[in-house]
Amino acid sequence: MQPTVFGRILGELIGQIPGSRGAVMADWDGETVDKASRVDDDEMALFAAHWGIVFYQAKARFRRLALGHPEVMLLTFAEEQVMVRSIDEDYYVALALPLDANIGRAGTLLDRARE
Repeated sequence: MQPTVFGRILGELIGQIPGSRGAVMADWDGETVDKASRVDDDEMALFAAHWGIVFYQAKARFRRLALGHPEVMLLTFAEEQVMVRSIDEDYYVALALPLDANIGRAGTLLDRARE
């Protein structure tokens, strides 16, 4: 199967961030639209679904607090960072990053991919 335009963009994105596990574009309920990864497809599908739930729950809470729509969410854990970037109301990109990733560069690349 040939990658879609989204898959090619995501592939270029993770290719420019050393150590990244992958990136996935998904819809509001966590269903994968396309992905590029260095790990198993099932693992990336779970990654997309999990972070979709987290992102959209956060969006709902921020809306109730009158804070508006979050554009980017960055979470740092013991072994990895996760950046989630809103594409529009219904879609997002989640990116699995190593702890030493250049977050500014990752954010800039996600912004470019969004366009």
